[in-house]
This record gives sequence, structure tokens and C-alpha cells, in this order.
Amino acid sequence: MPEKAPDRLLPAGNISHKLRVRQQIAALLQDLVHTDDPLVRDRRQTSLLGAGHDLLVMVGRCLDTADPQAISRLGTLAAAYPDRPGVVAYLRQEALSPQNSDLKRMATMVVLEQFLDEELGDHFFATLR
Repeated sequence: MPEKAPDRLLPAGNISHKLRVRQQIAALLQDLVHTDDPLVRDRRQTSLLGAGHDLLVMVGRCLDTADPQAISRLGTLAAAYPDRPGVVAYLRQEALSPQNSDLKRMATMVVLEQFLDEELGDHFFATLR
């Protein structure tokens, strides 16, 4: 049986500690994406919103999906992120990065357009393979 994700994140410190924090974030994101319980989703979102840049990195990793429920819940989380310019800049960078899969880039563009109300120029679509 999988371990229950913690409700609170550990503060980040050295590299090994930072990796553990990212593992915690990944577990919380999996709970957020896959639970049907709105109370669990609310608790997970509250815990995640304090994770700073590490949350953005992990959300970017989770956006390599075609699952509409996952994209919707990650988009809702991105829209609630306290540093709106930061999340928009990070996701724009992810959407334009040719190192990312087209699947990830398209899911990221959906979050930018539908959840963050960002208009995307043709250059976002022109670089898809």
C-alpha cells in the first residue's frame, strides 16, 4: 500500500533535503490529482502552495500528461499560486522549451490559456513537432 502523503512540507535545506522535499511535493501532487475527496484536495493544495519554486518544477514534471483531470487540477493549483508572474514566467518557459515533449508543452499551454488567462502567440504553436 502506498505511503500517505504528509499534510505539511519540510523546509528545504541541503541538496539531499531538497530532494526529499521534492519527493514530498510529488506525493502531494499525486494525491491532489487522483483523489475524489474535495477535503483532501483542499488540504493538499494548501500544503503545496507554500512550496515555492520547487512546486513549479514538480508541476512542470506532472504536466507531461494527456489526462484532462490532471491538467485541470494542476491548472487550478497554478492559478492559486501566490506569485502569479513567477508561475506564468516558469510555465511560458516550459511551453517554449524544445527539450520538453510536445505532450508536456501542449498541456502547459492549456494551463496558461485556460487557468491563467494568458494569450499565447503563434510562436508557441509553431515550435511543436
